[in-house]
Amino acid sequence: MSRGWADGPGRVLVPIEKHLAASKISRHDENDMREGENCGPPGGVQEASLGGPTERLLEGLPVRDVEHSGRPLRDHLVGTHDLLKQWGNAQHVCLAGLFHSVYGTKTFLTAMLGPEDRERVRAIIGTHAELLVFIFAMSDRKRLLLENRSAPYHWIDHQTGVRAVIPGSVLNDLVELEVANFLEQMPFLTDPREPVLMDMQNRFEAVMSRMSAGARNACRRAFDGWPGSRTTGLGGEIGEVIEPSPWGRPLDSLRPFIVAANVRATLETSRCSIGPGRGEAGDLILGRMEPAEGERIVILDQHRDAHTVTGPQRVLAVLGSRDSSTHVCAVIPTGGLDVEQGLKAHWIAGESGIVGCLERQPVLDSTHDVESAVGFECDGLVLNGHGQPVNIRSFAVEPPDREVSTPIVLVAATSSSAGKTVLSGEVIRRLAETGLKVGAIKASGTGGVLDSLHHQRAGATAVLDFVDAGLITTHVDPRVFRARIPLVFRQMQALGAELIVAELGGDLLSASNPELFRIEEIIDNSKLLLVISNDPLGATGVIALNDARLGFPGAKVRHFSSPFRNHAGVARRMASAGIPECHDPRSPDDLARIVDEILAGLAPADRHEWRRPP
Repeated sequence: MSRGWADGPGRVLVPIEKHLAASKISRHDENDMREGENCGPPGGVQEASLGGPTERLLEGLPVRDVEHSGRPLRDHLVGTHDLLKQWGNAQHVCLAGLFHSVYGTKTFLTAMLGPEDRERVRAIIGTHAELLVFIFAMSDRKRLLLENRSAPYHWIDHQTGVRAVIPGSVLNDLVELEVANFLEQMPFLTDPREPVLMDMQNRFEAVMSRMSAGARNACRRAFDGWPGSRTTGLGGEIGEVIEPSPWGRPLDSLRPFIVAANVRATLETSRCSIGPGRGEAGDLILGRMEPAEGERIVILDQHRDAHTVTGPQRVLAVLGSRDSSTHVCAVIPTGGLDVEQGLKAHWIAGESGIVGCLERQPVLDSTHDVESAVGFECDGLVLNGHGQPVNIRSFAVEPPDREVSTPIVLVAATSSSAGKTVLSGEVIRRLAETGLKVGAIKASGTGGVLDSLHHQRAGATAVLDFVDAGLITTHVDPRVFRARIPLVFRQMQALGAELIVAELGGDLLSASNPELFRIEEIIDNSKLLLVISNDPLGATGVIALNDARLGFPGAKVRHFSSPFRNHAGVARRMASAGIPECHDPRSPDDLARIVDEILAGLAPADRHEWRRPP
């Protein structure tokens, strides 16, 4: 069905100068561009509902008849939309990509729509998307990218020279639109001259910190010599920097600050700066914790030393989301978080240092020792000397390229706060007492170091977690989880562990835990799966889940009650549910039997140096 763009049988195409020369920035636009920035989408924006194939929104426009980069304009518009969607941008940005040149631009002079059509465009793609399309048409886009290093941000009408202020979130969206527009047509350019490519690369490098990860990666593939940060191992330094960074305020100028425990490398702070940008999970961020009056927050620094915070305290932490059934739930918006100085976010992860956008607080008078969120006012992202956000992926361990062969014991549960760390600690302690070199890994969950500290105190010779694999949380794309988690198991093997105890965070359904059972080098070496269930229904659910999805050998599963429950009552209920053997994590005899079973399952070559405890 046609959208009714033209009054006659076809739209008359005229040069953009005649269509938009008399256009002014409307009060509607000014109100949109004054919108405050927050962790969510712009307030008051009504997003369009596609209701079918995306390209149907273009019906009634002659996009198949107009040529662009040697092909129908329709192909370029849809391709730009698809790139933006592929990079994880919000719907309003993708829809702006679909319509981005319908008003014409400074260089694409054929306009299909004019100012009289703006209300109809808003009705189809939404207010915020239409505003991006209008600015894209009217702005001096080169100056937009090169002249917005710091607030207040603005765009300049390429015909009149009039400036209009825009929020940083709108600037970030326009940057995505610019990158997608050029990269989509780049393969079709008949004369991709080097000066043109260099000019576009220079523009994009100027706003690199504002790009989504998808856009940055696309630029890296498209341009020779695109800046990149050096991948470092644990304890490495940041960046390939020779000169001090020009991208924002020097990081050292904002001292003193605490570097939180989830930052696993030594930052060469003199080479880093703080600036605005579009942050993704794992990016480093600086800001001030703001506890409420009378509130006392304990945080751990990267040396695992504790600091009690009772008032405003600047901390260098990590952006991330959290999905907890017990503690805080928080998110990073799709496409990234637009970080500016003064942005209000939340500290969401107890002692370890994660910042995100609060979704829901737990009930504070719960029987669980719940963690609540604390206000966090952002200074900006930590940028390296190329203006790129520093991400904890740069700190990931770099083990030898040798698959895991070390024996593994998995510890899991049917919920968070069920006692996995208690059980892991008991198993580690008893195994370590035999002289065995036990390595401990927290393999899934959301960033935190307390479990690793508990493992270390129990006697583990080395401790690692998923943060050491470059993940602030394992609530991620399954492909990312499967690619990164083996790194910490291989690293633990390289550190000389003779057996690995791997604790899985949360419950068996969450935090990518089912994906771990698809990693052959881990599961093929897993000798036992110890599962804590709060009740018999949870235990029967584990059996059903294992049969349906996990595929772990049932003969190697050992059921435990929670150390926080009355084992006698739980064991009777387990038996009535068809689980006759339920181990008590507080029982020395039950723990001794499990440890003997683990030791007996090791190959003779693995157990010649250790002894059974008396």
